[in-house]
Amino acid sequence: MSDRAAPPSKSARFTVVVAKCGQPAVHLTLMAPAQDPALRKLERDARVMTVHRAHRGTGSDYGVVGIDSEPGSQLLIFPRSLRRFAGKRIVGISYDQVASNLYLTGQPSGRPRRKPAKRAAPPLEPVALFPGPDRTVSPDQAADEARPSREPPTLPETLRDLRAIERLLRKKRYAAARDETHRLVAALANAARDWRP
Repeated sequence: MSDRAAPPSKSARFTVVVAKCGQPAVHLTLMAPAQDPALRKLERDARVMTVHRAHRGTGSDYGVVGIDSEPGSQLLIFPRSLRRFAGKRIVGISYDQVASNLYLTGQPSGRPRRKPAKRAAPPLEPVALFPGPDRTVSPDQAADEARPSREPPTLPETLRDLRAIERLLRKKRYAAARDETHRLVAALANAARDWRP
């Protein structure tokens, strides 16, 4: 025998409750009802109904005004007070008349959480992929560009270098991509200068 109280003997239809008190919303429980001050206030205002679900047999779901923390029960929050239905068994629960949105209380801090401020990303500096006329050249790059190439790069080598530059750009390694582009352009320019038909 369980020590749970028997359901009330007087009854009221769920459709009548919805007509008098408005369309309820399902309460999403984030913490124990005893520790949720917002939910306790709703209970004092008589805006909470506990729906007990029938688990076996031919019984049907029924509701009572207030909070009953029985496992498997569901809380509904109404827009207006349910005082006139206190002490009655609410029968004929129609889930079609329950609003599709959820009613949420029980944030542990008692106040809405602020989203952490996002740090602004540093602005991107433009990177020139192809050298301009006023470009400064390091001594190592000048030596590489001045050195005549022994053999012109072949088409497969050029395609391999272009794919490597593309991978660097995808990885947002712009400086490395720029350096590789300069090296490739210099090699192709040297090959074009040395090329004679």
